[in-house]
Amino acid sequence: MQYLIYSANIVRGNKDKINLFSECFAVNVLGLVKIMNDSALTKILKLSLMAFCFWYISAFAYIALSRAGYAFELEWMEGSMADHIRILSGGGNIYAAPSLDFVPFIYAPLYYVICYPAALL
Repeated sequence: MQYLIYSANIVRGNKDKINLFSECFAVNVLGLVKIMNDSALTKILKLSLMAFCFWYISAFAYIALSRAGYAFELEWMEGSMADHIRILSGGGNIYAAPSLDFVPFIYAPLYYVICYPAALL
């Protein structure tokens, strides 16, 4: 906590409230931070992070676009969700008693209502 007070006094120019040791310590630490911000290592790390982000977004776009035309289910619940939307669009009750033809999931109906316009496409 005292370091923050010393640093604030240095920034404000109140050098009379700071002893010589704390002033040198704060100036050296602040100078070290400034040197680190301008160093080549920081630039390399920033470029590496940007390259990783670009790779990650590119990989996601490739996977998403390559699976867009896949004609089969990607997940085991996908077909059953489509059945729920089909029953709801036909005016049926998606919360009926389970039978051999249809067993409803116990999810809230908002998901099915939101997906219905997309199913019309």
